[in-house]
Amino acid sequence: MEDFSWAEINAIRSRLKLIIDDIVLEHRVAGDILTWNLMHEIEEKAFEHIKASRDLDASYAGMLKSSRLRVYKRTDDPVDFGESNAIPTAFMLIHQAFTRVDA
Repeated sequence: MEDFSWAEINAIRSRLKLIIDDIVLEHRVAGDILTWNLMHEIEEKAFEHIKASRDLDASYAGMLKSSRLRVYKRTDDPVDFGESNAIPTAFMLIHQAFTRVDA
């Protein structure tokens, strides 16, 4: 990653949204509730797809993933961000896909 590229970040975010929408749809159809464990599982699956992609620079992907510095629960409690205003992009996309009315 020589020069920072917003275009690459945006491309990864767009692809990530599509991947997450597909994964979340399966869980919504199954009647699953968005728990912290499921949130982490969906994030991991989505980033596996990004890493396998040959047309994206996966080195940028970590910028959209939950940070290891901020530990999010790994429980079967329903996801609740409370008053947080710093939510990782992947978690935000997962939550939006899960709560979208049109799906």
